[in-house]
Amino acid sequence: MALVINPKQEDAYELSKEEAWAFFSAAVHERLGISAEEFLKRRDEFKCNPHYESLVFLLPLAENVSK
Repeated sequence: MALVINPKQEDAYELSKEEAWAFFSAAVHERLGISAEEFLKRRDEFKCNPHYESLVFLLPLAENVSK
């Protein structure tokens, strides 16, 4: 599970694996227009993309989730 903290309220919320995957998947689709699965298969091809680092930062959300 992933832990998310709301900085305005300082509330901690633990994401389920499904919620973490959905967040990661939505971020990949929003930034690259492809599926999260496709990004994970081909991520080295996106190293020059300006969104690459922000998506790599989110990779722990995709760990331990089999899709």
